[in-house]
Amino acid sequence: MIESGCPYDYVFRRLLVIASEDVGLAEPNCITIINSCWEAYKKLGDAETDSFAQAIVYLACCPKSNSIHKAWKKVRKDIQNGPDLGVPEHLKNTLPKNATIKYRYSHDEPYAYSPGQIYFPSSMEAKTYYEPKEYGFEKKLQNKLEFLKKLTKN
Repeated sequence: MIESGCPYDYVFRRLLVIASEDVGLAEPNCITIINSCWEAYKKLGDAETDSFAQAIVYLACCPKSNSIHKAWKKVRKDIQNGPDLGVPEHLKNTLPKNATIKYRYSHDEPYAYSPGQIYFPSSMEAKTYYEPKEYGFEKKLQNKLEFLKKLTKN
């Protein structure tokens, strides 16, 4: 692309898309590293394009996961196709005094997690949108989510 005249900035934008959609949370520092390579390129110019090569090689070697991309598409589809269900009462800034569900501040709970607290509108069935892969950083996220599910069941 570069040799055929495509601007570096355009290619770096494409690399950021790859970092976000194709690498995702399998390597969450990827976007930061690609941005850093882009900034280095902007400061050094065309004569010093090692940062461009570093970005490409780094992306090629990263574990890949489109789990966030897929989850976000599902969320947006549900929002666009469903009715406006509003914010659950206990998550609003001001709770009515007769609210049936009280908000629990997760930071005051063990593991900074409120087991059983509902974040979906009451008229909506809870869904799992994000399903992490079993490798890269997402393996750690998967382990954390499994741990939290166990806390919820107990």
